[in-house]
Amino acid sequence: MTDSALREAAVATPPVSPPPPRPRRRSNRRGGSLGSRVGLYILLVVIALVYIYPFLVQVSTSFKTESEAAADPISLIPQTWSFAAYERLFAHSDFPLWFANSAIVTICVTIGRVFFV
Repeated sequence: MTDSALREAAVATPPVSPPPPRPRRRSNRRGGSLGSRVGLYILLVVIALVYIYPFLVQVSTSFKTESEAAADPISLIPQTWSFAAYERLFAHSDFPLWFANSAIVTICVTIGRVFFV
């Protein structure tokens, strides 16, 4: 065959297009059944509570009287609410000065990082 006959044959034959993609079945990529996922979430909630509980104890202890905190240290709800710890913290210590110093350093470092780095 000549070159012109090959060109005509190539032009006359329509290009073959790939077959359309088959629809994919939706798979559960997260793995497992509903029961295993529920079990996983229960486990995650239990682990979160184990990590959060000491923080909650500390916050609730800050509202207890000294005798109540010594008698029942891990209870979450104080029987007698007291703000004596916060009064002592803000009125009779250098905490406000320490907080102001930390705030000034934090603001200066943040501004320096934003503008110079």
